[in-house]
Amino acid sequence: MQQSTYDPCLLTTVKRGDCFGIVGLQTDDTLTLGNLPFADKEEELQKAKFLAKPREQLTHTHPIKFNGGMIKLADPEANTISLTQERQCQDLQPVNVKQPTDITSSRGVIRNIVTPKDQYVAQRAKGAYIATICQPIIRQQPRSLIANGFRGKERT
Repeated sequence: MQQSTYDPCLLTTVKRGDCFGIVGLQTDDTLTLGNLPFADKEEELQKAKFLAKPREQLTHTHPIKFNGGMIKLADPEANTISLTQERQCQDLQPVNVKQPTDITSSRGVIRNIVTPKDQYVAQRAKGAYIATICQPIIRQQPRSLIANGFRGKERT
């Protein structure tokens, strides 16, 4: 696989016959898009006892939860994919500038007596995360992949 020149956490397969895949890395989560030959190679990692969650297949009737978001095949006609970060957006809270307060992380961990400065840093990080995930340019990538010949195959 080859690292993207514009995002070090995005890897793509180098031309090898009919095997095609894209892997996105985010902290301790991995999101993979690939055709059947690529998926078969991924199964070799499971045989090698590589620790990973079971693979799920995104279909029109089966959305996938990923890193606090929901990935859906939005429009079957246009072959578009949507990622909503509703939970992340709901976790945004106003900063209490007058006094330290308790805040809860997106994973449910409570931090006690957090200063206004640290509240701001935490909320700013959440906002930056949401803005990074929801980049319009990223939403256009699947459409260009389809236009360039990748159609994917349903696995039975």
